[in-house]
Amino acid sequence: MTDGSIDRARALLAAHPVIDGHNDLAWELRKRVRYDFDRLDIARPQPEVHTDIPRLRAGGVGAQLELGLVSPDSRESRDEQGTVHE
Repeated sequence: MTDGSIDRARALLAAHPVIDGHNDLAWELRKRVRYDFDRLDIARPQPEVHTDIPRLRAGGVGAQLELGLVSPDSRESRDEQGTVHE
């Protein structure tokens, strides 16, 4: 990619931010630290998970949409109940 292409892409993202429709942050917070943001501070780089603020900003992500999907065949297992509560 040329410098001109990168600048053009950054300008496009600044005008039209990405909306992330899939993010595992709630799951990672639950699984790793029981929702304790003091123990998993996403304001700092967190290479062991998929989400942190520096990478969201660098990638032009302006919003995230969080959805909880549960299989219609399930009997509400403990993991699914926890995910729905996220």
